[in-house]
Amino acid sequence: MVRSIPAAIASLTAVLAAAPWAVCLGEAPVVAGPLLVAAEQTVAPTPEEQTLAEERQEVAERLRVAQRSLPEPDTGDQQTPEPTSREVELLKQKDLVLQQREAAEQFKKELEESRAEVQRQLDNLRQNGPDAEKPYSFLYLESLNDSLAAEHDRLKSREAATQASKESHERAKTVAEDAAKERRRAAERVKTNEDGTEAGELALELKYATLESELAAAVVELRRLDVENEKYIEQTKKLEAQLLEETVAIVEQDVNFSSVDLQKQLVELDQLKKEINSELETNEAGRRYLDEQWSTARRRLDEAADPSGALRAEVEAREQARSLRTEEKQMLSDQLQWLVPMRQTWNRRYRIATGDYTTTELTDWEDNAESLVDELSYERKLIDARIDELRSSLAAVDRRMKDTSEDDAQVRRWLRDQQRTLRAGIEFYNDSYIRLDAATRLHEKLLLEIERRSSHFSFGQWVSVYWQKIGDIWSYELTSTRDDNPITVGKVVLGALLLVLGFAISKRLSRFFGRRVLPRLGVQEGAAHALGSLTFYALVCCATLVALRLVNVPLTLFTFLGGAIAIGVGFGSQRPINNFLSGLILLTERPVRVGDMIQLGDLNGIVESIGTRSTRLRTETNLEVIVPNSALVENNVSNWTLSDPTIRSVVKVGVQYGTPTDKVIEILESVAEQHIRVLDAPEPFAWFTGFGDNALEFELHFYLVFRSLTEQKRIQSELRLEIERRFREAHIVVAFPQRDVHLDTTKPLQIHVTGDAPSGKRKAA
Repeated sequence: MVRSIPAAIASLTAVLAAAPWAVCLGEAPVVAGPLLVAAEQTVAPTPEEQTLAEERQEVAERLRVAQRSLPEPDTGDQQTPEPTSREVELLKQKDLVLQQREAAEQFKKELEESRAEVQRQLDNLRQNGPDAEKPYSFLYLESLNDSLAAEHDRLKSREAATQASKESHERAKTVAEDAAKERRRAAERVKTNEDGTEAGELALELKYATLESELAAAVVELRRLDVENEKYIEQTKKLEAQLLEETVAIVEQDVNFSSVDLQKQLVELDQLKKEINSELETNEAGRRYLDEQWSTARRRLDEAADPSGALRAEVEAREQARSLRTEEKQMLSDQLQWLVPMRQTWNRRYRIATGDYTTTELTDWEDNAESLVDELSYERKLIDARIDELRSSLAAVDRRMKDTSEDDAQVRRWLRDQQRTLRAGIEFYNDSYIRLDAATRLHEKLLLEIERRSSHFSFGQWVSVYWQKIGDIWSYELTSTRDDNPITVGKVVLGALLLVLGFAISKRLSRFFGRRVLPRLGVQEGAAHALGSLTFYALVCCATLVALRLVNVPLTLFTFLGGAIAIGVGFGSQRPINNFLSGLILLTERPVRVGDMIQLGDLNGIVESIGTRSTRLRTETNLEVIVPNSALVENNVSNWTLSDPTIRSVVKVGVQYGTPTDKVIEILESVAEQHIRVLDAPEPFAWFTGFGDNALEFELHFYLVFRSLTEQKRIQSELRLEIERRFREAHIVVAFPQRDVHLDTTKPLQIHVTGDAPSGKRKAA
């Protein structure tokens, strides 16, 4: 049997359907797309065109031969043989592709002529300048800028079209490669076939595979021409954009924004205002009529015992029309509001063009224009959302229309009325979108002109601009008080500066008061320190109140805060207040002083500072530990240096049994007496403290002036080293743990092995 058409043909058909040239058999090709059309000229055909014409003639001849082989129409109900019709179909598709290639070649010529024409216009502009008279009108420049913006938008779309053409070309190449592979496989099967009964079928299969490969190759060539044409279009658009850009650059050098031009724009805005007011009047009259119609229909619906579908559809249509009229009224009112800043923007553009402005005004205008653009951008989103909603509603009505029977004429009538209403609403919002876009472009042009003027500012003008921005930030209102007094950024910053300055002054004054004044009055150091701290806190509170008063923050605000603080003290602030009061006790009574060596539970360290909330200790490993003041007041604290820095330290040692104890005590006392850091008074002494399990135990007690834990550990280490050396010279052995095992050998030893013995081995008994 003959093989079916491969999937490549379906892809080729899709590629042909997406062709940019609308070509039909027996009709002239139609070229779509905006172009600069050049004058028609008679041009001799190129070699490519001659080759293409010859190829078309060949395909036409093959098509006639294939069509003559088709059965006659009077064959009754018999179907056309599939092989012959398939050959005719493939040849028709190839002929269609060749026609499209001819159209593409012709279009390519037109593009070349269009690009050449634009290039001539560009050269003429560079030599002779624009055709308009000097000085150029500002409105002429405005139209050029609008055309340039539109040209840039079209250029972006052309770039996307070029990319799509390249992707289509790549897909066509993939299809052509698959078709070529299929053709080679069919040729291979014909060569290797040895069965004569299949020769005809295989030859026919090779014929169709060859036709499919030729068709795919023709499509590849067509797609290649499409890519070239898209590039020509893109290049032409770039030339047109360049032409407009250079025209704008020339016109800007000698443009005159006259009062007549300004008046024309203001008159147009007035005319637009009249149109909108007229639309509002029409809307109001129509809305009253729709309200009456809806009320009547709604009353009939409420009175009907069994309302018909037509009546329900009528109420829905009336309600929809009435709702849309209300929305249109709101949108028209918004459009009237757009006109006020538009008039203002035109006046500002006129002042910029005539140089009648200050740097401060430019800054204010820029901020205002940016705000207007943001507001219109929000309006744009609302219009887009509303258009999408109306389209969805229209699609739903269309589906209802399809589902409604033709016999139900009244329901269909009101559904058609809803369709008309929804389409009218979409059209209205599209018109509003156009007006919105015009207003947005106007404000954006003002921003662009301000940016251009700002780029030529002098240093002094830039200083003025930034100074104004700083002033705006300084006067920005953060909130307000109950008395309607504004609290601005400047007031907050000023209050913060005053508070910092007051903190610094309070610290210096309290330090001077606690270290200089109070000691001269006979106040103890601890009490002076405590009074200095209290003075500091009092001065900070005064500075805070003064700062708040200077920034116009009413002190009555703290009546509420005072209650909140009282509640916080009663519940959540118990521990901080406890630590604060404990700090005052430590500073006043001085049970612990800076530099004291204290022990709190398992924690040993030197006191480095005593604050109002906590005390900082430094341990012998040089770690800083923060201890709450309440822990030092409520718990037992060992202060090694409270009244006397002299402390007694101890070194323990054990010797083996049999060692002369008197000799050991003599050596220990001698070692302590000879150490330079051990005090002579009180004298060091050694004690025999007990009989241990493995040694005779001794303790060496000595006194030293405490400076740090590290110093104490170092002295103990030096004494141990000296003791070990002296013991070694005296042949005294330092004891160590040991065990003596005594075996009774008067009778045989019994050995018992527990646990499972390995397999294959006997248990020991």
